[in-house]
This record gives sequence, C-alpha cells and structure tokens, in this order.
Amino acid sequence: MSGGLAAQIQAQVKAAEDYARTVPRINLENDGRLVVYRAASKVAALRVLSLFSKEPETIAWIAGMDADSVLYDVGANMGLYTIWAAVTRDATVYAFEPEAGSYAMLCGNIFDNRIAGRVRAYCLGVSDTAGIGEILLSSTDAATSGHQVSVAKAGPTPAWTDEFPQGVVTRTLDGLVYDDGLPCPTHIKIDVDGLEPAIVQGATRLLADRRLRSVLLELDLKSEQHRDTMNAITAVGFERDEDSFQALLRKTTGGNALVGNIIFSR
Repeated sequence: MSGGLAAQIQAQVKAAEDYARTVPRINLENDGRLVVYRAASKVAALRVLSLFSKEPETIAWIAGMDADSVLYDVGANMGLYTIWAAVTRDATVYAFEPEAGSYAMLCGNIFDNRIAGRVRAYCLGVSDTAGIGEILLSSTDAATSGHQVSVAKAGPTPAWTDEFPQGVVTRTLDGLVYDDGLPCPTHIKIDVDGLEPAIVQGATRLLADRRLRSVLLELDLKSEQHRDTMNAITAVGFERDEDSFQALLRKTTGGNALVGNIIFSR
C-alpha cells in the first residue's frame, strides 16, 4: 500500500470517528450517576427531556428497584426506562423492541452507558402468539410510537397506518421464560400502544409465578378488553395501585383520555 493511499485511509477513518462523536447525546444525572441518551432526532430528544414529567409514576416505580431486580421492558422503544433502571438502580434488564430504528438506538444507549454486562436487548415483538408476521409502523423515524404488531389472537388496536410494514418475530412472555430460559423477571413494564391484552394473555404462567413482584401496564380504560385485562391481573393475586388508577381516571381530556399506566404489585 502506497504512503499516499495509507494516509488517505487514515484520514477517512479519523473523519468517521469524528462523525460518530458528533451524534447528539443528552446527559442526565441521578445521585452522582451519569445517564447518557442518544438524541439523534427531535422525537428522541423530547423523550429524554420529558423523562421526569411525562411518566413520573414510572420513574417512582423504578426507584423502588435494586441490584437484585430483573426488569422486563416490553415495548422498550429507545430504552429510556431500560437505561434508567440499569444505571441508577443497578437492575438487570431484558428489553424487547421490534421496531428497527428504535432498537438500534436502544442498543447504542446500552453501549454508551457501558451496561451491556447486565442489559440485553432483543429485536422482537411480545404477543400472545409465537410466530412471524409484520409490524405496521406509524413512522419510519426512530423513537416514535404507535406501531402495531399484527401477530396476535387477541384483537389488536387498529394500526395508525399500513404504509410502512416491517417484518417481525414474536414470542410470548411465558415462552421467553419457560421455553427459552431467560431469567424470571421480578418486574415487568408493558407499553405497546394497544396490544397489552394480548401480551397478558401470553403470560398466564408467568403472572402466577410468585417471583414476579410487580407489573406496570399501560391501559386504555375506554376499552372493555383493557378493563378485562386489568381484572385478570388482580384475579391472580396482584393488588392494583390506587394512586396510579385514580390518576388515570382523572385523565379525561385530550387524545389519550383514560390511557395511562397502572401499577400492580404483590
């Protein structure tokens, strides 16, 4: 290799490294611990900047975890709560996100925070059916929401659009734990924009497992199916957190009226 070509390659490598360092990031601090998030889009930046105000109940729920906790983050998106639980609480986290762009950002956040030793991310959908299907995307931009996995026996919420189909592999929570051998979670967060009933239907054995201590579930109380899902969780021994339930009942205006998180614990 000539000296001129070698110098050219070195210059290109340096330019690529410089570019990688310019990926926008937002740093947050909690009790002296630095939490780093990639914010390569407007949506991603807004998610990070509203971390403490959008879902304060989720942050408070995570604050009760410790280094012995195993969190399943179903619908992890770019990993806001995956990263927060792993960095600030030393929790072990298994994150599931089927949308390709958000999954890539999730993995980048794991690597930036140097927590790959206790965090695993999987690009798959969780449902009541194991199979191969598609996810209908509301947008191709990373960190967006409103996507809809089609592989489910339980009737899913109608997709916002079918303009951007993406292939997806799905598993059930019961299958992940009892067939695939992932550790049993002590806590589960499920936020998948309407498919929550299907995921709960695919977790009947896990919900009865006493090692599982709490579930944070996004529900739409306007939906009979979602109300039945809430009752199914309390029927297997979980107690509904009344503060989060009453806060959701007071949410009566806007496009997300009566849609929000309810915490169940035992």
